[in-house]
Amino acid sequence: MNITRATITPELANYFLAKNTSNRPVKKSIVDLYANVMRQGNWKLSHQGIAISSDDVLIDGQHRLLAIVKSGVSVEMLVSTGMDRNMFSVIDNHAKRSDSDRLKYDRVLLSVAIKMHLLAFGKHTSDKMQDDELIRIATLIKPYQEMLIAASKKKVRVFSSASAQCAFIVAMINYPNRQDELVTKYANFTNMKSENFTQSMHSLNRILIKANVRSCDGIDFASKIYNAITNDDLKIIRSGYEQTLIAKIKSIIE
Repeated sequence: MNITRATITPELANYFLAKNTSNRPVKKSIVDLYANVMRQGNWKLSHQGIAISSDDVLIDGQHRLLAIVKSGVSVEMLVSTGMDRNMFSVIDNHAKRSDSDRLKYDRVLLSVAIKMHLLAFGKHTSDKMQDDELIRIATLIKPYQEMLIAASKKKVRVFSSASAQCAFIVAMINYPNRQDELVTKYANFTNMKSENFTQSMHSLNRILIKANVRSCDGIDFASKIYNAITNDDLKIIRSGYEQTLIAKIKSIIE
């Protein structure tokens, strides 16, 4: 095994990424977070860098490399080569190994904070988020997100998404007297207890059954969830309420 300190350019990052044949699924929110830090010149050299196996396969560092490519910024990293491929199982078993330790915040919480800012202000503005702004939003929403996570035993992909959590958190902040009710609804959604669905929740569920999972994101999806969980008597969940939700998010995080 050999460890060197190197400046990783976007071109070199692409070279290493070509060796990425057996890594974990990419978390776009983490790539976005790292890329923002790199653009701002705040990336710090640490023990976490890039690892290449003895048979020339990338076994650690894909999110950092993708962030370099996205940001277009060159950063210094430690590059470990000649690693035992079995190390991948050790690295992967630490999937929660604090990729977001730099900010000392939970990765899922940061992804929800980023999504909330993105829904309110759009991609162009969110790409320029400063660390202190991200931490401020994460600190604000943390108690609400923890309540949702604690109530959910399963992770139904659609309802455990950052956009879905944003909708529930905004509802909990806007309706403080209904927090217990909203947490119960989140648990019913994520645990798919359809016998406990309200009429509007059934309506939303029918929409989602027909939808592509990848389309279940963004402001349109979040606004549908917000309407469904705050208006129990709705028979049809319609589009067109995006600006209302955007205004509510801005009033919370601005």
